Amino acid sequence: MQHVLVGATDIRCDDPDQAVCDDDERDYMLEAVRYLFPDLDIGAERVRYRYSGVRPLPRSDADDPGQISRDHAVREDRLGEAPLLSLVGGKWTTFRGFAAEVADDVLARLGAGAT
Repeated sequence: MQHVLVGATDIRCDDPDQAVCDDDERDYMLEAVRYLFPDLDIGAERVRYRYSGVRPLPRSDADDPGQISRDHAVREDRLGEAPLLSLVGGKWTTFRGFAAEVADDVLARLGAGAT
């Protein structure tokens, strides 16, 4: 095995423009990998690249971001008579299903029906 993508953590972020994968987070990830695969020799010197992203989760009062639902939802608001759909939540692994669900919703609203 040459390369592996490892992630993610549940660190609350109030400003997505300031999100970074710092050394503490990198070390947290490496510790998790070593716990799951105790025979794997991996340290900070083996990390080739790191990045950070912020998942759009629904508003919650939960103290631990890990307790916030990862389910996706479509919220409808109105701009006068026009509907405004906001897509909230979801995961990298479910984006296609979410997109299909929203496309079907929009097509139905337009009277075009699903294909």
